[in-house]
Amino acid sequence: MQFFEFNHQAFVRLNGKEYFCHAAFSPSYRGYVFFTLQGQTALAKEDLPGKSWQLIHTRAKDRSHIYSIYDQSYFEYEKREAELVFVAPTVYGAKYLALKHLARNNRLNVSDARLTMLSRSDQLLSGIEDVTNRGNMEIAAVYLKRIDYRVLDLLK
Repeated sequence: MQFFEFNHQAFVRLNGKEYFCHAAFSPSYRGYVFFTLQGQTALAKEDLPGKSWQLIHTRAKDRSHIYSIYDQSYFEYEKREAELVFVAPTVYGAKYLALKHLARNNRLNVSDARLTMLSRSDQLLSGIEDVTNRGNMEIAAVYLKRIDYRVLDLLK
């Protein structure tokens, strides 16, 4: 897999196939864990960077292929102690999803209003870091490295 730019636009090359890159997330020097790609060439599971990668395929109005490809190990939300990535249209939305996950997994009853307020707060969030999108679209992700009990205290 090769990430490259042409005319200030991000692209990805997988097995010699080139795709316009809507989103590309790489948390804490872990390597890339999520892409949204678009192109005319079909992408197969064999083209993906590793065995733990998954592929979701849709079509755009212009009939081009849109793929979300991701390393499943960062999206296994049922694992309590896993390093996880949450993707959303905004960083606030991604933080909201991470906080909701923490509340649910720790059996905390937290209102949506409280989660929304905390996701927009600057006092947070130890253990939750923003992930830069190297793609062309304005979507966001956060990386939950570990459970920080100070964050859990804020949820109570």
